Amino acid sequence: MPMYSNAAANSRAHWAGTAANVDVHNELIQALIEVGIREGSTFEKLRLTNPISVESNTNTVGWRLLGGTTTGVRQVGETLEPKRITNEKVIMKVDRSIYTQIQTDFIDDWTAPDFTAEYTAEMAEAHAKTYDELHMAALIKAGGWTAPGSVATRFNPGIVRNMDWATGATEDVIARAIYRAHGKLVTDFKTRSTPTSGMITLASPKMFDLLLQHPLFSQSIYQPAGVTMDSTHRMLTAMNGIRIVEVTCFPTAAVASSPMGSNFNLSADEVRAGLITFDPRVTLITPVAKELHGHAVTLEHEQRTIIGMVRMFNVGTKRGDRIGVLRDKA
Repeated sequence: MPMYSNAAANSRAHWAGTAANVDVHNELIQALIEVGIREGSTFEKLRLTNPISVESNTNTVGWRLLGGTTTGVRQVGETLEPKRITNEKVIMKVDRSIYTQIQTDFIDDWTAPDFTAEYTAEMAEAHAKTYDELHMAALIKAGGWTAPGSVATRFNPGIVRNMDWATGATEDVIARAIYRAHGKLVTDFKTRSTPTSGMITLASPKMFDLLLQHPLFSQSIYQPAGVTMDSTHRMLTAMNGIRIVEVTCFPTAAVASSPMGSNFNLSADEVRAGLITFDPRVTLITPVAKELHGHAVTLEHEQRTIIGMVRMFNVGTKRGDRIGVLRDKA
């Protein structure tokens, strides 16, 4: 297109250089901030643990496991025989905090848009991710739980099983094997007289996807009225009478040295966990010394601001007799 005759003499605020041909337009920043996916904590949203506050009180929480008793039978004239109920005390300490922290310089603060909301949201998401990872590690560990000392015969141990199928099996065959393994786990709970009505099954994305290949969940004749449970909608609400939920916090690599302590280390076998069925009302306990807390400190003499978030908790097995861990094929 033709230019008017004196266009070369234009004063151009967003073009630099003697010929006004160097682009120096300001970037539009406000609407272009990329952030991570913020879902919050799965364990908190679904209430999969039992928090107990120890804030401003102690760094230790303890609870008792009672050994139970049996009935007796008496006839006229016979004396009664008292029976002792034994107990064991379990103690857990809260001695480590989990934090996130960033700092900004006054010069940057004065010359850039305010990203404080985005920064804090990212830190909160990091805390949610860590919370879920630690609780998932504790769940996996709970599968190997045995009751202590004198109450060992009162509580059944946790269950850990390896699922198996022929090498090269089709997805349909694998789905059937997973379904049968889960069904046997539920049957074993019932054989132990363990209540299953409050249980939930957490499934890794891989296990959940495989289960959706089972004809039981893809044929409409098996679906409850008004409920869609098939691979098209990636929906599955229950299996073998137990609620099932797909979660993304299953570990994918072994943990050799967790900063939270050896209780959170996971072996290569342990990270093969793909389905976990448990009773969230009794399995885990989470002593909390400090709920998630944000703070900002302005250091005028250094011309910088520190923004941080911290929470302080621990998590472990309260009772491991109501959990079963099914591991992926080795």
